[in-house]
Amino acid sequence: MRSAGIPRGVRVLKGVLAGGLLLALGTLAVVPPGKLPLPPCAFYEWTGHGCLTCGMTRSLGALARGEWIAAIQYHLMGPLVLIGMVLALAALSFEAIGGRAFRWPVSRRAGKRLLWAIAAVWLLYWVARLTGTVTTVP
Repeated sequence: MRSAGIPRGVRVLKGVLAGGLLLALGTLAVVPPGKLPLPPCAFYEWTGHGCLTCGMTRSLGALARGEWIAAIQYHLMGPLVLIGMVLALAALSFEAIGGRAFRWPVSRRAGKRLLWAIAAVWLLYWVARLTGTVTTVP
């Protein structure tokens, strides 16, 4: 028995999300980081310390322009986030265009473990930044 495809409304939503991701990646590649109309980090303004994602926009922008060293200096997790964005763009596009659910090549359990490992490394990196053990480009 064949399973039903993804409903049209869900496909449209996935297409819109894919378009938004593509627009974000394109904007990061074209617009210099200092020129993006983004508000300042509220966590930084309140505490004087960078948040979990401080430097991520500049890191992603540097990656989009091929500046890998600068990207890692802005935020160590930038390359992983970019990979995640590209994978999400591919999966959303596949589902929006093909109408079938995308199957990741890893088990659900392995995927969860990977996400927990990334979250743990990210938190340790943030603590290292807060304590001054790791310095980043301001």
